[in-house]
Amino acid sequence: GSDLSSSSGSGHSSNAIKWVEDVVSVLRRSHPTLMTEVEKMLDEFSRRFKPEPEEELLGAVHALILKCFKQQLSRDDKVPHVLQTTIKRVCRKFFTPDPKMGNKKHLAFVQKYKRSFEHDFLPEGSRFPLTLGILLKKLKRWKAHLQYKVGERSQIYLRLEKLSPYLIRFQSYDIEIPGQYLTDQEPQVD
Repeated sequence: GSDLSSSSGSGHSSNAIKWVEDVVSVLRRSHPTLMTEVEKMLDEFSRRFKPEPEEELLGAVHALILKCFKQQLSRDDKVPHVLQTTIKRVCRKFFTPDPKMGNKKHLAFVQKYKRSFEHDFLPEGSRFPLTLGILLKKLKRWKAHLQYKVGERSQIYLRLEKLSPYLIRFQSYDIEIPGQYLTDQEPQVD
């Protein structure tokens, strides 16, 4: 109804979040065992299927390319200050190692890419692109490289036993699925 006709994007997301919280609350009360199992699965999936740092950087590089296309053209084709600031934020986000995390993958990623990425894109760097055209060319080169690296990894077949031990061990005898007893018959096992 009228909740969905609001023009603000944040109103939609806060309504959606509230609705999800309401549904989860009802399910927890009426089917606590099922919800516990679903939450365990979701927790494992969120831990084991996080995007790799290269995938995240690829998304950021793609966003920077789109941002370049949205810039107004000028006679001198200089890289706008707002774009320089965004690039600095990207560098800070991806290449500042967090010693508290101790994430070996992230540290290896920082060691592998930090120097050349910052060298290419930080305004203080010696190879910072002076024009929007050169910046776009460098971003496209990085995008192609990261797509290759990400695509290389996607060709690997993963075994469910390694990715989700919880799902492999999952037993459903104790769980009643909502609607399973709508008739007077025992549920059919397929």
